[in-house]
Amino acid sequence: MQTRKPFRIFACLLSILGAFHYTHGAHAEPLAFLVSGGQRPGANHCDFAKDIEKANETLKDWSRVQFYADGPTTAKNAKDVNAVKCDKDGTDQFNLAGRPVYQRLMPASKTDFAAKFSEIEAALKQQVENLKPGDPVVLYFTDHGGKPAENRLSPSAIILWGENLSVEQLRQLVGMIPPQNKVILVNDHCFGGGMLAALKNSDGTRRAHSCGFSPAHSFEYSYQDQSFMHHARKLKNTATSPLTFSTVYDSYRVQPNLNSSPTSVSSDFLNDYFDQHAPNAETQSPQEHLACATKAQELTQLKDVRANMASGAETLLQQRIERLLSNLRENPAFKGDSKLATTNEIFARLEKQKASYLALDHQRVDLDNQIQPAKVAYAKSKLGKIFTAWREIQNRISPLKIELANERTVEGQNRITAKIQDQLSNLSELDLKVQAVVTSAKAKNKDFAQFYQSTAGKPGNPWPAEGLSGFKRIDDEADKLQKELAQTQLFATDLKSLHALELLKSRKDISGILQYLDMLECENTSLDNPASEGSQ
Repeated sequence: MQTRKPFRIFACLLSILGAFHYTHGAHAEPLAFLVSGGQRPGANHCDFAKDIEKANETLKDWSRVQFYADGPTTAKNAKDVNAVKCDKDGTDQFNLAGRPVYQRLMPASKTDFAAKFSEIEAALKQQVENLKPGDPVVLYFTDHGGKPAENRLSPSAIILWGENLSVEQLRQLVGMIPPQNKVILVNDHCFGGGMLAALKNSDGTRRAHSCGFSPAHSFEYSYQDQSFMHHARKLKNTATSPLTFSTVYDSYRVQPNLNSSPTSVSSDFLNDYFDQHAPNAETQSPQEHLACATKAQELTQLKDVRANMASGAETLLQQRIERLLSNLRENPAFKGDSKLATTNEIFARLEKQKASYLALDHQRVDLDNQIQPAKVAYAKSKLGKIFTAWREIQNRISPLKIELANERTVEGQNRITAKIQDQLSNLSELDLKVQAVVTSAKAKNKDFAQFYQSTAGKPGNPWPAEGLSGFKRIDDEADKLQKELAQTQLFATDLKSLHALELLKSRKDISGILQYLDMLECENTSLDNPASEGSQ
């Protein structure tokens, strides 16, 4: 990382200091953008819609704008593609007995816009005009997360309706929000941790008054039944005092049997700080380190920090360090494990587990690609004429796409696009039915397993005879390793965070300390009634 010029440090410091001295408007109108994305209605699980419902219930004191990947739509058969039918447990219901696969039963609350970048951008541009200085803004995404095939350590996108939202595009949305307003980003999907980079400016500096959370790091899958908003609503049902985003996150990340390791912008900041200033400096054992851990008051004794801290910042810092210590002591990767000789060995173990998991994940994806033709054949066998009609329409669309790519005139492009859109409208209902069956074709689906075994190896069938059993074995092995990796990742994250706080103090890094306090203040925003928080 290049050294920042003095004037940039000064400007950044002034910006950070403002985090502790702005005042909420007397009649604050906090704003929440709730986005349920996905590849297509056939792959948009009920949990996504339920996440939005939980967000609506939890953020009831916020102004809310909702976007869904399955509606509104301009398709001719809109009544069949607007929403997913779910049972009381949130399980997708695929009814193939002559009735529509999807019915207009969800979302329970109205959909404001389709989950597309242009519509999110247009709505945000209009809504921010109503913001008052200090009004917080939540950008919440629940959907499928994407990652590039060639590099699974960083995410490529949030999958919206028929398009992807990149980190850079998300940064554009964040940039539309006035700098005096808080931005709270929640990426409630797979590989979401990497999307938190949208809260950094393009030059790598951090946006003041911003924070964010994700249930998974950039290389991890997440699980819908472990979403941030599901947990927030569960906590709110039993809470005796107002909840903050920070308290939800702290409670969420220590849940038993997590398959991924939740992350936040503040913990990412400290991890980056440690990696930059002391990547190989620690040879103490975790036990030794915990015995002499830094206390918050030692940081706040620095004169320049104390002079610029808002009321309550010292308490937030004290609570954060106590939480780190508690997390470390209770983490299964630490308790009773005599193999944890030094913290460097912890980080080495993490990298080894990560490499093993990613290798297994590559195998899982490769095998899934091998059995994909069997899934399509399974859909054909289940759907008959419906599948044939679906294939015919797809065969009409393919040459149109090639023709569109070669067309150079705007008039010609518009004409071909209209043809494609017309075919897509005819395809939508059929596509829902086909994708529903393909989605259900999994190794644990006995009906699909029987079909696979009876057809594998026969002429014209490219799927390997042992493909399904191999996929199940690797899938189970990868899931087991993912749980172990999640615990080690959380332990290493908390240990690095504690080290980084010690480094901030020992280096007398006033700017870094104030940046971290700014993040804690943002994370401490109330879910219940942020308008009543008063001066920060």
